[in-house]
Amino acid sequence: MLSTQAFFDADTKSVSYLVWEDDMRQALIIDPILDFDASSATLGTLSADKILTVIDEKQLKLERILETHAHADRLSAGDYIRQKTGAPLCIGAGISQVQKTFKPLFMADDLKADGRDYDCLFKDQDSFKLGSETVTVMATPGHTQDSVSYYIGDRVFVGDT
Repeated sequence: MLSTQAFFDADTKSVSYLVWEDDMRQALIIDPILDFDASSATLGTLSADKILTVIDEKQLKLERILETHAHADRLSAGDYIRQKTGAPLCIGAGISQVQKTFKPLFMADDLKADGRDYDCLFKDQDSFKLGSETVTVMATPGHTQDSVSYYIGDRVFVGDT
């Protein structure tokens, strides 16, 4: 059986998801948020740590961290969680094009712009297992070319709905 817990972030009006397969206790996180306090220009990990606490409480094994797309309206805690857990960080293969587009706009000379900061780059119809469930990646380019949705059981997880 598949279970889901949503984590709403009031500041960004966005949702991160913890999804797990009950029998094998395998989990994934979708679109984790890195906290940003604009008044002090500081970063925090409270939102991500809440998800990690639930993973520990439920005795789950984090298999992957999934991004639906590059987020311009908030920061991702994907790398923070990867460093804490060792779980691979994944996104749609279109991230390379998004990085190439934004690299000159942000004068980000140190940006590699080839997606190599991620552990896996998904193409349309790629799939993998989460316990006994199959996760299918669906390319859903919208406001960015890297946008993907994740179809798991009877649920589809999309970014910015």
